[in-house]
Amino acid sequence: MAEIYRLDRTGGPGSPRFKVYRARVEATPGLAHYNPMAGPAALATVERLLALDAEAIAAHHAARAELAIVVSSPGMWTDRVATELDARTSRESGSPAPVRFWAGEAVEALDVEREAAAASIRFIWGVDVGSARTLHDVLAREGRAYADHADHFGRPEPGEVELVADAVELLGESENRADIAAVLLGDPAARALGFTPLGLPENAGYRYAIGNADAAH
Repeated sequence: MAEIYRLDRTGGPGSPRFKVYRARVEATPGLAHYNPMAGPAALATVERLLALDAEAIAAHHAARAELAIVVSSPGMWTDRVATELDARTSRESGSPAPVRFWAGEAVEALDVEREAAAASIRFIWGVDVGSARTLHDVLAREGRAYADHADHFGRPEPGEVELVADAVELLGESENRADIAAVLLGDPAARALGFTPLGLPENAGYRYAIGNADAAH
Protein backbone atom coordinates (compact mmCIF):
# COMPACT_ATOMS: atom_id res chain seq x y z
CA MET A 1 0.00 0.00 0.00
CA ALA A 2 2.96 2.33 0.48
CA GLU A 3 3.55 2.34 -3.28
CA ILE A 4 -0.07 3.35 -3.87
CA TYR A 5 0.00 6.06 -1.20
CA ARG A 6 3.04 7.61 -2.89
CA LEU A 7 1.02 8.19 -6.07
CA ASP A 8 -0.71 11.51 -6.78
CA ARG A 9 -4.30 11.63 -5.44
CA THR A 10 -5.24 14.83 -7.25
CA GLY A 11 -8.52 14.32 -9.08
CA GLY A 12 -10.08 11.88 -6.64
CA PRO A 13 -11.59 8.89 -8.51
CA GLY A 14 -9.72 9.93 -11.63
CA SER A 15 -6.33 10.21 -9.92
CA PRO A 16 -3.38 7.90 -10.64
CA ARG A 17 -3.57 6.66 -7.07
CA PHE A 18 -7.22 5.61 -7.21
CA LYS A 19 -6.83 3.94 -10.59
CA VAL A 20 -3.96 1.78 -9.36
CA TYR A 21 -5.85 0.97 -6.15
CA ARG A 22 -8.91 -0.16 -8.11
CA ALA A 23 -6.75 -2.33 -10.33
CA ARG A 24 -5.19 -4.12 -7.37
CA VAL A 25 -7.86 -4.31 -4.68
CA GLU A 26 -9.75 -7.29 -6.11
CA ALA A 27 -6.60 -9.41 -6.24
CA THR A 28 -5.46 -8.30 -2.79
CA PRO A 29 -8.49 -8.43 -0.44
CA GLY A 30 -6.66 -6.81 2.46
CA LEU A 31 -6.49 -3.53 0.52
CA ALA A 32 -10.27 -3.18 0.79
CA HIS A 33 -9.84 -2.10 4.42
CA TYR A 34 -7.74 0.93 3.41
CA ASN A 35 -8.92 4.40 2.45
CA PRO A 36 -7.11 4.80 -0.89
CA MET A 37 -7.28 8.60 -0.70
CA ALA A 38 -5.86 8.98 2.84
CA GLY A 39 -3.25 11.63 3.53
CA PRO A 40 0.43 11.66 4.53
CA ALA A 41 -0.23 10.27 8.03
CA ALA A 42 -1.44 6.99 6.52
CA LEU A 43 1.69 6.68 4.38
CA ALA A 44 3.90 7.40 7.39
CA THR A 45 2.22 4.64 9.40
CA VAL A 46 2.46 2.17 6.50
CA GLU A 47 6.16 2.97 6.14
CA ARG A 48 6.66 2.47 9.88
CA LEU A 49 4.99 -0.94 9.66
CA LEU A 50 7.24 -1.85 6.74
CA ALA A 51 10.28 -0.82 8.78
CA LEU A 52 9.10 -3.12 11.60
CA ASP A 53 8.52 -5.96 9.11
CA ALA A 54 4.98 -6.12 10.48
CA GLU A 55 3.84 -8.78 8.02
CA ALA A 56 6.51 -11.17 9.27
CA ILE A 57 5.55 -10.48 12.89
CA ALA A 58 1.90 -11.07 12.08
CA ALA A 59 2.69 -14.29 10.23
CA HIS A 60 4.46 -15.58 13.35
CA HIS A 61 1.22 -15.16 15.31
CA ALA A 62 -1.21 -16.17 12.58
CA ALA A 63 -1.67 -19.84 13.53
CA ARG A 64 -4.50 -21.03 11.22
CA ALA A 65 -5.64 -17.54 10.28
CA GLU A 66 -4.74 -15.52 7.22
CA LEU A 67 -3.98 -12.01 8.44
CA ALA A 68 -3.68 -8.68 6.65
CA ILE A 69 -2.00 -5.59 8.08
CA VAL A 70 -4.40 -2.65 7.76
CA VAL A 71 -4.02 1.07 8.41
CA SER A 72 -7.32 2.89 8.89
CA SER A 73 -7.73 6.64 8.61
CA PRO A 74 -10.43 8.29 10.74
CA GLY A 75 -12.53 10.77 8.84
CA MET A 76 -15.89 11.40 7.25
CA TRP A 77 -16.49 7.74 6.32
CA THR A 78 -14.53 6.05 9.09
CA ASP A 79 -15.46 6.59 12.72
CA ARG A 80 -12.83 5.02 14.92
CA VAL A 81 -15.07 3.89 17.77
CA ALA A 82 -17.66 2.42 15.41
CA THR A 83 -14.96 0.64 13.40
CA GLU A 84 -13.37 -0.85 16.51
CA LEU A 85 -16.78 -1.96 17.77
CA ASP A 86 -17.58 -3.61 14.43
CA ALA A 87 -14.33 -5.58 14.63
CA ARG A 88 -15.10 -6.78 18.13
CA THR A 89 -18.73 -7.70 17.52
CA SER A 90 -18.40 -9.12 14.02
CA ARG A 91 -20.27 -12.38 13.48
CA GLU A 92 -18.17 -13.29 10.50
CA SER A 93 -14.74 -14.90 10.35
CA GLY A 94 -13.77 -13.41 7.01
CA SER A 95 -10.35 -13.96 5.52
CA PRO A 96 -7.94 -12.29 5.61
CA ALA A 97 -8.56 -11.09 9.14
CA PRO A 98 -7.47 -7.44 9.53
CA VAL A 99 -4.73 -6.51 11.97
CA ARG A 100 -5.72 -2.88 12.34
CA PHE A 101 -3.68 0.23 13.13
CA TRP A 102 -4.59 3.90 12.85
CA ALA A 103 -2.94 6.53 10.67
CA GLY A 104 -0.61 8.86 12.50
CA GLU A 105 -0.34 6.84 15.71
CA ALA A 106 2.90 5.46 17.05
CA VAL A 107 3.31 1.73 16.51
CA GLU A 108 5.96 -0.68 17.81
CA ALA A 109 6.67 -4.35 17.28
CA LEU A 110 4.82 -5.22 20.49
CA ASP A 111 1.68 -3.52 19.12
CA VAL A 112 1.88 -5.67 16.00
CA GLU A 113 2.34 -8.82 18.09
CA ARG A 114 -0.65 -7.96 20.29
CA GLU A 115 -3.06 -7.11 17.50
CA ALA A 116 -1.95 -9.99 15.27
CA ALA A 117 -2.48 -12.49 18.07
CA ALA A 118 -5.90 -11.00 18.85
CA ALA A 119 -6.99 -11.07 15.20
CA SER A 120 -5.86 -14.68 14.88
CA ILE A 121 -7.77 -15.75 17.98
CA ARG A 122 -10.93 -14.00 16.76
CA PHE A 123 -10.67 -15.77 13.42
CA ILE A 124 -10.06 -19.20 14.93
CA TRP A 125 -12.87 -18.66 17.44
CA GLY A 126 -15.22 -18.00 14.54
CA VAL A 127 -14.17 -21.19 12.79
CA ASP A 128 -14.13 -23.47 15.83
CA VAL A 129 -16.84 -22.00 18.08
CA GLY A 130 -18.96 -19.87 15.78
CA SER A 131 -20.25 -16.33 15.99
CA ALA A 132 -19.80 -14.31 19.16
CA ARG A 133 -23.38 -13.06 19.34
CA THR A 134 -24.07 -12.30 22.98
CA LEU A 135 -22.23 -10.11 25.44
CA HIS A 136 -21.08 -13.28 27.19
CA ASP A 137 -19.66 -14.60 23.91
CA VAL A 138 -17.88 -11.37 23.04
CA LEU A 139 -16.32 -11.05 26.50
CA ALA A 140 -15.11 -14.65 26.36
CA ARG A 141 -13.57 -14.21 22.92
CA GLU A 142 -12.02 -10.81 23.57
CA GLY A 143 -10.66 -11.87 26.95
CA ARG A 144 -8.91 -14.77 25.29
CA ALA A 145 -7.74 -12.57 22.40
CA TYR A 146 -5.82 -10.24 24.72
CA ALA A 147 -5.05 -12.54 27.65
CA ASP A 148 -1.33 -12.47 26.87
CA HIS A 149 -1.28 -8.66 26.62
CA ALA A 150 -3.31 -7.62 29.65
CA ASP A 151 -0.95 -4.74 30.45
CA HIS A 152 -2.21 -2.90 27.38
CA PHE A 153 -5.53 -2.24 29.15
CA GLY A 154 -4.12 -1.39 32.57
CA ARG A 155 -5.38 -2.48 35.99
CA PRO A 156 -9.03 -2.26 37.09
CA GLU A 157 -10.11 0.78 39.07
CA PRO A 158 -11.44 0.19 42.61
CA GLY A 159 -14.90 -1.38 42.44
CA GLU A 160 -14.74 -1.74 38.66
CA VAL A 161 -14.89 -5.54 38.53
CA GLU A 162 -18.04 -5.59 40.64
CA LEU A 163 -19.70 -2.98 38.41
CA VAL A 164 -18.93 -4.94 35.26
CA ALA A 165 -20.07 -8.20 36.87
CA ASP A 166 -23.43 -6.59 37.71
CA ALA A 167 -23.82 -5.37 34.13
CA VAL A 168 -22.93 -8.80 32.75
CA GLU A 169 -25.43 -10.49 35.06
CA LEU A 170 -28.13 -8.23 33.67
CA LEU A 171 -27.08 -8.06 30.00
CA GLY A 172 -25.00 -11.17 29.43
CA GLU A 173 -27.40 -12.76 26.95
CA SER A 174 -27.99 -9.52 25.04
CA GLU A 175 -27.05 -9.43 21.37
CA ASN A 176 -27.60 -5.68 21.22
CA ARG A 177 -24.50 -3.81 20.00
CA ALA A 178 -25.28 -0.92 22.32
CA ASP A 179 -25.18 -3.21 25.36
CA ILE A 180 -22.01 -4.93 24.19
CA ALA A 181 -20.26 -1.63 23.47
CA ALA A 182 -21.26 -0.09 26.79
CA VAL A 183 -19.89 -3.04 28.78
CA LEU A 184 -16.83 -3.97 26.71
CA LEU A 185 -15.58 -0.47 25.87
CA GLY A 186 -17.10 1.57 28.70
CA ASP A 187 -18.82 4.94 28.94
CA PRO A 188 -16.59 6.99 26.57
CA ALA A 189 -17.38 4.69 23.64
CA ALA A 190 -21.04 4.41 24.57
CA ARG A 191 -21.42 8.19 24.58
CA ALA A 192 -19.47 8.57 21.33
CA LEU A 193 -21.87 6.18 19.61
CA GLY A 194 -25.02 7.63 21.15
CA PHE A 195 -25.64 4.62 23.40
CA THR A 196 -26.68 4.69 27.05
CA PRO A 197 -23.59 4.69 29.35
CA LEU A 198 -23.61 2.26 32.26
CA GLY A 199 -21.20 4.03 34.59
CA LEU A 200 -18.19 1.97 33.48
CA PRO A 201 -14.63 3.26 32.89
CA GLU A 202 -13.05 3.03 29.47
CA ASN A 203 -12.24 -0.59 28.50
CA ALA A 204 -13.64 -1.89 31.80
CA GLY A 205 -15.14 -4.88 30.02
CA TYR A 206 -11.78 -5.76 28.54
CA ARG A 207 -10.09 -5.84 31.93
CA TYR A 208 -12.94 -7.95 33.30
CA ALA A 209 -12.81 -10.34 30.33
CA ILE A 210 -9.04 -10.72 30.50
CA GLY A 211 -9.25 -11.41 34.24
CA ASN A 212 -11.75 -14.17 33.59
CA ALA A 213 -9.62 -15.61 30.78
CA ASP A 214 -6.57 -15.68 33.05
CA ALA A 215 -8.58 -17.39 35.80
CA ALA A 216 -9.77 -20.04 33.34
CA HIS A 217 -6.20 -20.96 32.45
